[in-house]
Amino acid sequence: HEWATAPSPTELYRPLSPKYHAAQGRLYFASNGYSLRYFTITDPSLTTFLIGEPGSRGGGDADGSTTTARFNFIGNIELSASQNLLMVSDQLNCKIKSVTITGVATATTRIGNGACTYLDGTGAAARVNNPRQLSTPDGGGSFYLAETKYLRHFSVTGYVLPTIAGRDA
Repeated sequence: HEWATAPSPTELYRPLSPKYHAAQGRLYFASNGYSLRYFTITDPSLTTFLIGEPGSRGGGDADGSTTTARFNFIGNIELSASQNLLMVSDQLNCKIKSVTITGVATATTRIGNGACTYLDGTGAAARVNNPRQLSTPDGGGSFYLAETKYLRHFSVTGYVLPTIAGRDA
């Protein structure tokens, strides 16, 4: 499904990974694999574009603000404990990015440099391969990541990726 222009506020295409932010009354979700949107629970008929590429024209890779940030298939999102960040698995860019959801939405690469391989480490020195699902066991202070062959763990403060399960076949 390709759009010649961005979808209307009520049109959804492949909504994924909804996360509810109780204090804001917003439901955040990935849309079309390339952007993040939200709607308020009081008016679910109107979705609001947050960040990324509004149409499904294909992926890119860029940190930045609302209209300059790019993702290449968002695999999953999860709220941080502070409730001011969404952690995003940028699947085909082989990165984990954070997106601020207070003030101007801004995406920042936290883990990986785009090399799709495996390497424990911190920040850009760590490597992830096709990061898919994120989950948080403690309300968003640390996260588990499922990727092609491994389950890994990282924290918002240290961004360390020790492998907890998996092996090369």
